[in-house]
Amino acid sequence: MAVARKNFDWQKQFELAFDHDKPRKCRERKPTSEQDMCTMCGEFCALRLVRNNI
Repeated sequence: MAVARKNFDWQKQFELAFDHDKPRKCRERKPTSEQDMCTMCGEFCALRLVRNNI
C-alpha cells in the first residue's frame, strides 16, 4: 500500500484496501484536477510536495 500511495497508483490502492469500494467512492465524490493529488490533502499533499521539490 505504501508503494502504491507513493506512486499515486489509485487502482492499486483500491485493490489493496480492506474495503475496495469505500475509497473508490470517496475519490469519485471529491474529484481533483490532477492525478497526483489526493482528496484528503489536495494541493498540500506531503507526498506530492516532497516529490516535486526533490
